[in-house]
Order: sequence, then structure tokens, then C-alpha cells
Amino acid sequence: MKPVWDSDFVHINVSLASTDPREQLTNYPQTQYEIDKELTRQDASDGQDIPSTVGVHYDSITVPLVIMLDLPEEAQGGQTTIITGDNKATRVPEPPIGSGTLIQGRVLRHLASKPVTNHNRISLVLSYATGVEGELDNCVTTSVKPSVLPKNEFNKFYRDWAEYKLTNLENHLKKIREGVVDDYNNGTGFHQEEFVEKCQNIERYVYDIYKEMECLGYSPYPPPLFSTSYNEL
Repeated sequence: MKPVWDSDFVHINVSLASTDPREQLTNYPQTQYEIDKELTRQDASDGQDIPSTVGVHYDSITVPLVIMLDLPEEAQGGQTTIITGDNKATRVPEPPIGSGTLIQGRVLRHLASKPVTNHNRISLVLSYATGVEGELDNCVTTSVKPSVLPKNEFNKFYRDWAEYKLTNLENHLKKIREGVVDDYNNGTGFHQEEFVEKCQNIERYVYDIYKEMECLGYSPYPPPLFSTSYNEL
């Protein structure tokens, strides 16, 4: 793996405990029975109504690394939560401070759940994609483009995005070109169907670079895909 473009390499997700006594009484369960009941309710759901810092989503990058910075031992809930194949919410077990969880961000729907109890939950998210030289990445801009994530300044974000994607494309084209030449020099000939398939993959990759840009329109966010069950894909 290797880091993605500079603008989106690091995110911080923050959920802070309430200091308002009235909120502490009305918005949080007060007994262990109430805590267990709420956790059971959440875990039986598809995740859409679980209180969270970031709701159910696919990441726009290939592999996020979630590092827990603050989640007190006495806190209950607050784990990174994966939506499994049967569309049930499954919590990553008890994340100790400083530990990391790798997620297949482009494959698994997940969310950053808030603690059921009144505690902080702060995590650092580092973003990675394929590190195989000459291979194309599958990163998109769905949740990180400036119109959705205001922290990303338009000119800087798209400079980083274009450099990252076009550099990967450049390396991929170089690998294909060298492969064609090597095949000929080694006497194995030109593999036309394989070459066409690679060109089609490149065509899709180039389309994915620009298809979500704001000048083409503003799709609703979150997109319907984030709430679509796996068996409907």
C-alpha cells in the first residue's frame, strides 16, 4: 500500500462528550440495563440509525487505517462498525488507544459509531491505495470532493487528485507499453484480446477521474449506494 494524494491522506473524526447536565440525563442511558438495551437495538439494525460521527458509507479511498486516539476504557459503544453481508452491524472488538483497524473502504460499508455512554470518541484516519507499481487504483471522489467535504480547498484538492490519478495512469501505460515490446522481443507475439481488455480498463479509469466533478452536476449526498444492501448490488 501507499498513501493517497496529500489533501486526503489524514482525517480526524471527533465525537465529544456532553458537559450539559440536562443532556447527560436525557440523551444517554443511565443504567447498565439501558446501555445493554441500546447496544442490542443498534447491533440488530443495518446501521442506518446508529448515532455516528460518520454514517454508513463506502470510503472514497481503497484502504483506510483507523487509529483510535481517545475512547476511555469505561466507554461503551464507539467502535468502528462494519456492515456485514447479511446487512447487520458488527463492531470491531474493543479498540485500545493507539491501535489501528484496516478496512476495505471500497468494498465494505461501515460507520464511526458514537459511544452509547457519555464519552469522547476521537480517531485518526490514514488513507492508502494500491502500492503495486504500474497498477491502477480504484479511488473516487464521492465523499471527499470539495462540494461534499468543505475542508478540501478546490484548487489544492483537484491539483492533488489530478497529479495522483494521472501519475498512476502514466505508470500503468508505461507498464503496458513495455509488456507489449517485451512480448514481441521474447517471441510470444501480440495478445490482442488481452490488450483490448487493458485499454477498456484504462477507458473506465479515465472516466472515473472526472465523472463526479462539480462542473458536471451535483449528485445528492449521501448517494443511494450507501444505503443499498449488498444483495441488491
